[in-house]
Amino acid sequence: MIHRLRALLRNGEPERKPLDINQLVTDVVVLVRHDLERARVSLRLTRSEHLPLVPGDAVQLQQVILNLLLNASDALAGVPDGSGVIEVATQSHQAGRVVITVRDSGIGVPEAELAEIFQPFVTTKAHGLGMGLSISRSIIEAHGGRIRATRNEDHGLTMHVELRA
Repeated sequence: MIHRLRALLRNGEPERKPLDINQLVTDVVVLVRHDLERARVSLRLTRSEHLPLVPGDAVQLQQVILNLLLNASDALAGVPDGSGVIEVATQSHQAGRVVITVRDSGIGVPEAELAEIFQPFVTTKAHGLGMGLSISRSIIEAHGGRIRATRNEDHGLTMHVELRA
């Protein structure tokens, strides 16, 4: 993992293998489920069947998914116990694209700051470094994909990760 992250930071090529995105998402959810339950955060997981395989580096893509889930959980810190919800979904999109969305019902990000959240050292957390989304963007772009954020109409934020199949 350390060697692959070093390669990423040196703009190296990710290790590419055909990956089952549903399995990657499930593996990360298993890692964080206990922490989310302890924080009284509900997790809803919706996986589309028959997604095409995505060429990519499993460790790097799991790191992105983990970062998005942890950010969503942090955004729920200010909501009343039991009302925080994170929704994770996978789906096939346009020809040859797979999309992962992570939607939270947290505090959200002001519209004026939305474009900046992927910049290095930009954070809304008191103890954050502001590198998570910047690194996530680098990983996704190195995989020929894109990542973006949209504000939810009610509360929170949705992160959209689009990868080529």
